[in-house]
Amino acid sequence: MARDFDSDLTPPGMGSDDKKQKEVVPTPKIEPELEDLETIVETPKQSVTLPSSDKKRNALKWIKRGFIGTLVGGSLYIASLIPSLPTPSQIDNIKQGAVTRVYSSDNQLIEEHFIENRELAPIDSMPQDLIKAVIATEDAQFREHNGVNYGGLANAILSGFSRGGSGITQQLAKNLFVGNEKSISRKIKEGITAVRLENRYDKDKILELYLNQAYLGSGVYGIKAASKKYFRKNLGELSQVECALLAGMIQSPERYRPDLHPKRANKRKNIVLWKMLKDKKISKEDYDSLKKENIPKVTLTENSGVGAYFIEEVRKTLSPKIISYKDFYSKGYNIYTTLNFEFQKIAEHYVKKILDRKQKNFKGTDKKVQAALVSIDNSDGAIVAMVGGRDFSESKFNRAVQAMRSPGSSFKPVVYAAALDNGYEVESMLMDIPFVYKDDLNNIWIPKNYKPDYIGPVSLKETCKHSRNIPTILLGKDIGLDNVITYAKMLGVKSKMRPYPSLAIGAFDATPLEMTSVYSVFANDGIYREPFMINKVILRDGKELIVEHEPKERTALNPDAAYKVVEILESVIQDGTGRGAKWYGFTRPAGGKTGTTNDCKDAWFIGFTPQYTTGVWVGLDDRTSIGNKETGAKAALPIWAQFMKDIHKPYPIEDFKYKLPKN
Repeated sequence: MARDFDSDLTPPGMGSDDKKQKEVVPTPKIEPELEDLETIVETPKQSVTLPSSDKKRNALKWIKRGFIGTLVGGSLYIASLIPSLPTPSQIDNIKQGAVTRVYSSDNQLIEEHFIENRELAPIDSMPQDLIKAVIATEDAQFREHNGVNYGGLANAILSGFSRGGSGITQQLAKNLFVGNEKSISRKIKEGITAVRLENRYDKDKILELYLNQAYLGSGVYGIKAASKKYFRKNLGELSQVECALLAGMIQSPERYRPDLHPKRANKRKNIVLWKMLKDKKISKEDYDSLKKENIPKVTLTENSGVGAYFIEEVRKTLSPKIISYKDFYSKGYNIYTTLNFEFQKIAEHYVKKILDRKQKNFKGTDKKVQAALVSIDNSDGAIVAMVGGRDFSESKFNRAVQAMRSPGSSFKPVVYAAALDNGYEVESMLMDIPFVYKDDLNNIWIPKNYKPDYIGPVSLKETCKHSRNIPTILLGKDIGLDNVITYAKMLGVKSKMRPYPSLAIGAFDATPLEMTSVYSVFANDGIYREPFMINKVILRDGKELIVEHEPKERTALNPDAAYKVVEILESVIQDGTGRGAKWYGFTRPAGGKTGTTNDCKDAWFIGFTPQYTTGVWVGLDDRTSIGNKETGAKAALPIWAQFMKDIHKPYPIEDFKYKLPKN
């Protein structure tokens, strides 16, 4: 099909500058030896006298030889192209790449992954106005020819391929199989492939493939994706003007993008309408009316980037174990996740707010204070929010699931849970006295409280409320450190632990996700529910189920012990190290615990309500101090309290439901 450019053709009725122009097709040069073959034969280079009958026989002989030579040469040339043509199997099994989409728990689209941004649509979902516009613009004889637009092909050859010259089926062949090289061989391969396509598919199917394959600018492939990208509409909602513009964009997508070149796009729309008028697809009255209607203003907005760390973790979970890397970006899966979109935005807001404040301690340095946040729905283990750092574009390292950091005092409730499940009570008395530990190699360790004092007898509840180290260390030693490790594993800690006395105050490394899942057990009556991010993944046809989450849960702690842990952790927020939550407006029934490691290298706060458990970590990647007195209560608690306050606004206030102990 001959390509039209604005400089070549201006439809009538365009304005005061309208001029009737005729497309000029250059007259092909006819080489002398092809003008009159018989004359050439009659004028040999050497003067030889032949009878007239001999002359005719000689001419016919050379014509036959030339024809046969041309036929043989052409056949051999075409035969040489056969290996590079698509196989019958490839033509019978056309697979168009599609976009993989990631959705939040409320089915809100949060991310798209693709090699080509394409959304497939069946032909019966495409507006007739669009189909008419495309045929009138790209290939008016589409319904009549066998796959090759011979008039357009001749124009392309005679113009030295400065004009495209390809009909719809040829363009489809080019896009799917042949490529864009400007050569006679490409045109031959394109033509042969087009005929094969027409022999395999009916016209409607070819149109469907073509309109799903077409590139329409801004990284978009296919008419459906373009409709959503430029007009935020489904195909059935497109106006006649919008249909005309999309049809016109196929020729030169970036040139006619309505967001970048609205005037040029509007002019192109009018050319398409004129072609539709010429092809009797619209009336003169419709043409006059639609020509005056400008295309709507188009402003493209980029993806907000919400949940980047979470989405990347979803991708890593699926690829390559369940879905190959290539398929993930081309097969058009719909991935339905557990992420709560509103919760995620709240989490990212408060992480940024607090980290910007803490970053002032490192002004003039290249150090970046980082944070991680994980929030879990207690009812099933679904991860509803995840932040893995201050900025995904700066660092892809997901600290929520990859950073192995010392949990410090946030590990202490595990020790208390083991003790409460083995004879200790909330008011059992412990000793806060000087303590010296000597190992088998005579190495000496003298533990201290955060405040360098000793208060003697102190209840287990008060020990937790004020996060005293020495009574907790002695308690761990009393119930057995191997026993503590066993309980930690039952509660969800997967990292390696060693039975050293310092284990009781969190002297090992674990991820924020691990520690948060531990606390959810306390809120769940002792039931461990494995955290998960993916509800289901289905194919683009909506039929085949690839992945569906099956809840995994088990009893990790005696319910009596779980209730008692909740009681002591409630006291931490009421008037212990977590009482600062009230300063940020969080006043609901909740339990939680601070965590701070030596020299304030790690700051933690992990806590729960009956509905959600959330863990927050703040620190530097190089494990240096984040600042003097930057404890869990000062660095991590502000993020936790404000996040939990906001996400609970839709919920009624709910208290923990205690059961009476058996005895």
